[in-house]
Amino acid sequence: MKNLSLLFIGLLLIGVSLTATGQRTRTFRGGLIGGINFSQIDGDGILGYNKLGLVGGVHLRARYRKKMDLCLDMLYDQQGSSPFTEFTKYNSPYQIILDYISFPVYLKYKDWLIEYKKSIYDYYRIEFDAGLAYSRAFRLQGPSGVSRYYSKNNFSFLLGAHYKFNAGLGIGFRYQRAFLPVHTFADQEIVVWVIPYKISFFTTYTF
Repeated sequence: MKNLSLLFIGLLLIGVSLTATGQRTRTFRGGLIGGINFSQIDGDGILGYNKLGLVGGVHLRARYRKKMDLCLDMLYDQQGSSPFTEFTKYNSPYQIILDYISFPVYLKYKDWLIEYKKSIYDYYRIEFDAGLAYSRAFRLQGPSGVSRYYSKNNFSFLLGAHYKFNAGLGIGFRYQRAFLPVHTFADQEIVVWVIPYKISFFTTYTF
């Protein structure tokens, strides 16, 4: 995990250093992301996107096509589940905490060009994302030690969209769901998959 983080930071610094101020287009760009997660877990007996958490980190993108970028994020990502009322359907008040370092890799499709004469450089107003993410848990917490059975590795897919106010500042949302369970158990001879997923709303700033 430490090596992955150092590699990402190195790539981010290289990308930013290769950016030339004043160009109409940029091959590499770096930025910051910060926002909030609304998350839940299938298979835990708790309903609703009631677990609030923070999401934030750094972002690197490389121009792939005229309207497409290849992107990589490194994020502090709080997920889990929490009951909306005092008791779950199992009559036991508890929450599950899944805190990750996440590495989303995705393609970004852009549209609605804002030309150079109206900004520092060319950019697109609307962006759409699709890709995959690997997350490594550094904190797992749940009732009666249940979380010790959870895998620390989370593999998920993501879909998202952004709106840019200007060349730097934007807002966005993202849906992300694990496609492999982080835990399985038997419930009346039925195998239950424990699947974390979330909706994120965040602000971005791209340099």
